[in-house]
Amino acid sequence: MTLGDVARRAQSKAVVDLLAGAELELRTGPEPEDADAPDSGALLATLLLARAGEGVRSGDADVVCDGLAAHFRVRRDGAVVLQGTVTGEGGDGDIRLSNTSLRKDGAVALGGLTVMAPRG
Repeated sequence: MTLGDVARRAQSKAVVDLLAGAELELRTGPEPEDADAPDSGALLATLLLARAGEGVRSGDADVVCDGLAAHFRVRRDGAVVLQGTVTGEGGDGDIRLSNTSLRKDGAVALGGLTVMAPRG
């Protein structure tokens, strides 16, 4: 089965609707094997996501411990609905931060997150 552009846009919109109001956790270490696996790594910061056009963004969040952001998990009503990798701006992570080295009592924000459903 292959999704056409209309179906892909609808799928992406549904994911954005799910993400708006959810919490995005920045964490250290590799991401778990799948979204249903237990958490891994230390929690660095939790950002509240809000709708921004066809994607989501966050306000500032306080960093709770020193560490290198390497993956993220998005929770809605306590359940993990999405996870992925974090890299610096030149990397190929699902989220790219200007600086992945976070310091306790610092701040971090997500300028935007665009969701695109894969072809196929």
